[in-house]
Amino acid sequence: MDSPDQPSRPRFVARKVHDLRKILCKLGLEKYYPNKLSLQCLLKITSDSSTDAASDSGRALPMRFLKRLMMLNAECRSIVAQTEDDDDDDDGESDTVNPLDLVTVLFHCADSFLQQAMMLKMSMCQFALPLLLPPGSGSQCTLMLWAMLDIRKEWRPHYLLDTKGFEEDSIVNVSMPFISFVRLRECSLPKSQLLNEIMSKAQQMHNIFTHIDMEAGNVHRYIADGLVEITWYLPCGNKNLDIFREPLTVANLRGDICSSETQFAFLTKVSSAIFVFLDQAEEAEIKLLSSIKNTASKFFLVVKTDRETKRINNPSVEQLIS
Repeated sequence: MDSPDQPSRPRFVARKVHDLRKILCKLGLEKYYPNKLSLQCLLKITSDSSTDAASDSGRALPMRFLKRLMMLNAECRSIVAQTEDDDDDDDGESDTVNPLDLVTVLFHCADSFLQQAMMLKMSMCQFALPLLLPPGSGSQCTLMLWAMLDIRKEWRPHYLLDTKGFEEDSIVNVSMPFISFVRLRECSLPKSQLLNEIMSKAQQMHNIFTHIDMEAGNVHRYIADGLVEITWYLPCGNKNLDIFREPLTVANLRGDICSSETQFAFLTKVSSAIFVFLDQAEEAEIKLLSSIKNTASKFFLVVKTDRETKRINNPSVEQLIS
């Protein structure tokens, strides 16, 4: 059931298809959608470019990003480009592209081999990786596990401390707890920033997940809502540094779960625990969360409390908890 402030499903899908076409046009990727951008195309385009910063146009942005990513430049997400016309577009909106939209549209355009290469390089840069790609012009999400096959990791669980040994494997073959973080409607708590703080080792803060305070992170997202990103926490075997004793998979659903029910349903099936960030919960939201109470996943509500009283001031959230 659609809530009063949410469009009907057909209108929602039509808007998303329109937004995808808008991003493809803005970035000059129309001819590569879907899955027609290859490593060979990338090599040809970059070799034809006179300099890395030859153009600040939006159409130059995808290849500049990919070129820096392939060079393992961890600052590649900070590239912010305007289209050739610095003014706002016809809708009065900024031409700046959100980094998550850029990554999402590139995976939609990349063929399977370029997707594998992008996954490997993003992993080496310690970026979160797309696990579920939101639908493009179709109706189905895309599970990206195959593109992660080349990613190998090593870690030292605490039961190997005495032997000084470690484990190594393709990350998709490793069985480990799967923890998900999602958002219900608008929420004042910075979910992705909090995840970065939790996942980063002491005094080594790293932006694993793109967040609102990063360059262009506050730009409106057109196509990235519904993207499920994952990263892994892998212990190094140092009791003073390790946050968790065993390997752990962490998933982050972008956008509101009410607009991404398919992705949310998937997460309820694969997650050991799901943390739901929310400020309030109306009837439709309470119904949605109540419908998945019988799943195997354990649910935890993350709510901002009053600074002085340490209590929840929203009756709807208290109703949900009860």
